[in-house]
Amino acid sequence: MTINGATWTAHAGAAFLAPSGPSTFNHLYVVLNDPILFPNSGSQPCVCIVNFSSVPTNPNVPYDSTCVVPAAATAHTFLQADSYVFYALAREEFAKHIEAMVAKGVYIAKPPDFAPPIVQQILGGLRASKFTPKNIAALPI
Repeated sequence: MTINGATWTAHAGAAFLAPSGPSTFNHLYVVLNDPILFPNSGSQPCVCIVNFSSVPTNPNVPYDSTCVVPAAATAHTFLQADSYVFYALAREEFAKHIEAMVAKGVYIAKPPDFAPPIVQQILGGLRASKFTPKNIAALPI
């Protein structure tokens, strides 16, 4: 997909919408690193991605509070409600796969990029959350 004359690429801070779960609802994802080779992933550069979910309004519904982005924050214009990073669903992907999905329109590029300090905050949470899969927490990012 071309945005303002540039092709969307997977890089640290890049944001996109992708289907998540059984519904047709899209969640906001952020790429946490520039593409690099990950252990046991072959010779294709990879990225780690995480998505956001709205903080439940019911206080009895549990969620990962490691990294919560208040609605009033300016982390990303798409986030209109208090949201948390859903570390349990963090995953590694081939950068070219994500770029192809954006080019096909399956995923939707969602500028602007997340600012580097926000990406660093999310990365800190990736390592701190007890919900992050162990193989993801161990990635060299």
